Amino acid sequence: MTFTTDVDADVVALEANGMTVEAKSILPEGTTLWAYCKGATGPRIELVSRAMEPFIAHWFATADAST
Repeated sequence: MTFTTDVDADVVALEANGMTVEAKSILPEGTTLWAYCKGATGPRIELVSRAMEPFIAHWFATADAST
């Protein structure tokens, strides 16, 4: 997971380098909250809006590892 301040700009940059978008979540105002990008080979890249960072940090911090 990579946090970014501009998911849309990063997606454009990845697409310009041959990657494709597999899935993304669009907010009501039209910006992208998160996106999964993948090239023909190699790893999938998960871009997540920096606005989600505190929520994800809380989620990880409160996760129950026993389940």
